[in-house]
Amino acid sequence: MGRLQKAQRNKSSPIKVLVSVCNNPPWIHKRVVFVLLKLQQDPRYQVTIILPTWKPYEQALNRVVKDMCEVYKDHDFWLNIDADNPPINNPLDLVELDKDVIGLPTPVWHDAVKGDQPYYYNALVEKEGTEGWKPAIGEGLTEVDVVGSGCMLIHRRVIKTVKRPLFMREYDEDGIVDKGHDYLFCEKAQSCGFKVWTHFGYPCEHYVENDLHSQINAFHRVDFSQNGGHDPIIVVGPPRSGSSSVAKLLVKLGVFMGDKYLYLKDNVESGGTFEDADVAELSKQAVANNIDQQEWRRKFKKLAEKRKDKVWGFKDPRTYKLIDEYLEYFDSPVFIRCHRKKSEVVASMMRVFEWNKNKATITYDKIEEILDEKLKGKHVINTSLDELNNGVAEKKIKSIIQI
Repeated sequence: MGRLQKAQRNKSSPIKVLVSVCNNPPWIHKRVVFVLLKLQQDPRYQVTIILPTWKPYEQALNRVVKDMCEVYKDHDFWLNIDADNPPINNPLDLVELDKDVIGLPTPVWHDAVKGDQPYYYNALVEKEGTEGWKPAIGEGLTEVDVVGSGCMLIHRRVIKTVKRPLFMREYDEDGIVDKGHDYLFCEKAQSCGFKVWTHFGYPCEHYVENDLHSQINAFHRVDFSQNGGHDPIIVVGPPRSGSSSVAKLLVKLGVFMGDKYLYLKDNVESGGTFEDADVAELSKQAVANNIDQQEWRRKFKKLAEKRKDKVWGFKDPRTYKLIDEYLEYFDSPVFIRCHRKKSEVVASMMRVFEWNKNKATITYDKIEEILDEKLKGKHVINTSLDELNNGVAEKKIKSIIQI
């Protein structure tokens, strides 16, 4: 049992959370007020609310840090919420996770250039080979490199350890801001051995003044035809894990999964593997080294261009062998990963493929190991046969199709 759980069981010493709204600009959005009322009534924790008005904004944050060390010395966590940044769900739910730093993802507007989305969530990871960042992709609790401080939960141990001041901007030689105070704080915390997290189940609203004309222009500049249009939904998992059932569900929900399917003699309703014959043939050539990477990319691009106006996907048993190529080719594919008990998958492979137990077990372990490694930090929807049977999988898939 962790320190936090022990403390929660000790009713004489409840967990205390200091909540600050550094109201700069000098007003608080009504939705933030509603959140404060909700937090104050939460019976799980003892909540103290303060409304600092110091300018500039970083000074207000640093004064709260000082107060945590000198005035609110018995408080275990600090939750900062910006005046225009109300969390949609109760951020106190995250206290029990006992993490060092959790920043709630907040949508940030930016004027798009060709190919960009006109917004991003301010939970970021490093771009490999550069000094820049890119938006993190994940589900639920996700470790990130930096995250905005618009709604951030910080454990006392971080405040006690990181050298003050915690929040300062970094300027270049021309006096222009190079890094913001929140991203620099994340780097300072990580340099002290702490981890930074976000939680995609707890996003924030963000109320800022925005010109509608600039929004229209930005959306017009989004390039929806990059790499042949929509990035696909890719079904992955070991054989006999339910991937055919997932592919069938995608077809039912209107996702284009190919012009023709392998092992199907009639139509989609007749069932089968729902494996795209065109993708399967191209994958077969690539895995057998009958075509090089350049030729594969040329042919795959031609295939993808035919589907540029569709929400599309594919299921192919060789995908795990080509996953590096797919990740390099597409910007943001969605993977639906199928899970089933290892013993059930092995038994099914032995029965259907007439394999011995050793071959079935090695195949299962190899595929799962590759998917664990390659899909880390990617957009993955996990599902299972149980979820397919009880309707949960359909709800998950409907949500990504709508997006």
